[in-house]
Amino acid sequence: MTKATLFLLTALAVLLPQSVWACAVCFSGAGGSLNAYYIATALMMFIPIFLIGGFVYWLVRKSRQAGSEL
Repeated sequence: MTKATLFLLTALAVLLPQSVWACAVCFSGAGGSLNAYYIATALMMFIPIFLIGGFVYWLVRKSRQAGSEL
């Protein structure tokens, strides 16, 4: 990407902020619902916790199985 193209895109983003909204689904132009935003936020918060918790559970279970085999 050339410097001129980057400058033009930056200038358009600054001069026309409504055309560069982050999410067309979450913030529709006609005062749309924020439910999609809340659901996506909840998923991004809880999925890593569930993944780490599941891995720890699996690790503990494997450790107990290995201890009982000795």
